[in-house]
Amino acid sequence: SWWTFAANANYLDSTGNLDAVEHDPHTQENQAILVNGSSTFKLGYGAVTAMRGPYVVGYTNGERLVVITGEPSHKSTALEWTAGRRTALGPGIAYGVNDRGDAVGNNDPNLAGQGAPTLWRAGRAVRLTDAPGSAYAIGDDGTIVGQINDSAFLVRGSDTSRKVVRIDKLLGKSPWHVNAAYA
Repeated sequence: SWWTFAANANYLDSTGNLDAVEHDPHTQENQAILVNGSSTFKLGYGAVTAMRGPYVVGYTNGERLVVITGEPSHKSTALEWTAGRRTALGPGIAYGVNDRGDAVGNNDPNLAGQGAPTLWRAGRAVRLTDAPGSAYAIGDDGTIVGQINDSAFLVRGSDTSRKVVRIDKLLGKSPWHVNAAYA
């Protein structure tokens, strides 16, 4: 049976031995979990952003609630869990996943908003455009939406060239400006 939802958990209220905190690289780091009724399944360290059937996506960058003085900054890695097995997709963060396990997000390892919209499919990262932004969702037909610069974009699932189309252009002479598409 499918899990009801995926979530992020941590040990916010359990500090434990403060001397040991400095030596544990995962102290209070987010952990991804699956929940079904009162049952939970720990996926491991990382943060969940989306779930579709057996696929869960997100990222890890070692972020934790207790910051260690002098600790080096961590790079962000996009993740996908399939049937509980964790796979690193590459630098960045994955925001969406479809029923085939295709994931989308951006390839910024520093979470600073300078990455490019990225599709991860069959173990390969495909940059959708060089413009800074992120892909936020992918439909089961492969249609991708997101944001580049300050404009929403769409990549039609049927377009094998993966041409990025700004949604404003689809609106004709509308006075509206669409700055992001999330689903």
